[in-house]
Amino acid sequence: MLKKIILIMSLVIVIAVFTSLPAVANTAANPLVVLSLNGDQVLNYDFDNNTTFTQNRVDQALTIIFYGNLSTTTVDKSTIYAALDANGFNYGGSTLYGRVNDTGTWLTNSDGGRKTSFVDVNGCHYRLYANGSYMWDPTFYHKYVVATTHKDMMLGVDYGHNEDAETLILQCATQHPGWGVFQNFAWFGNYEAPRWEGAQFWSNNGYGSAIRLP
Repeated sequence: MLKKIILIMSLVIVIAVFTSLPAVANTAANPLVVLSLNGDQVLNYDFDNNTTFTQNRVDQALTIIFYGNLSTTTVDKSTIYAALDANGFNYGGSTLYGRVNDTGTWLTNSDGGRKTSFVDVNGCHYRLYANGSYMWDPTFYHKYVVATTHKDMMLGVDYGHNEDAETLILQCATQHPGWGVFQNFAWFGNYEAPRWEGAQFWSNNGYGSAIRLP
């Protein structure tokens, strides 16, 4: 019985350590790009820290815009979380940082996002960034947020696969009535040829997709 208790405690400790590992900075293949969204601006990657926003301190590529069909449509972080929880994104992740400019001033927005695997094995993970809970564009996007996507195939050994994660979330979006999916909606300037960088497997076609909520 004692051995069983020790084994269980050891497993809990190992899982706790694994799920709290800090992000390791990656290096984007190309210089960062400021995306202009009808006057608003966002950087096309998120970052492993909240002070240094450079090409060699990125985490993952920006791949999706969630936006509203009408100015009254509520598109914010909590709305997206609640909707995609139904697709198995039931676990929180470690906090990373995006850079956005929705008011004329650049701001840093933190997010842990949601993921499908608690222990980061064969899982998918997205993070959302905005000015607070959402950004605002009166002419097209209305209330909207932007997202990075990646897969966690094996914690500390194999993660990234941005394009695959983006595609999976687009497939999830098609299961929600009234949601519109527009794959490869616009050029985001973050093309990453398939390659390994440590445990990160880069693979991104450089185009961002859009998901429109009703």
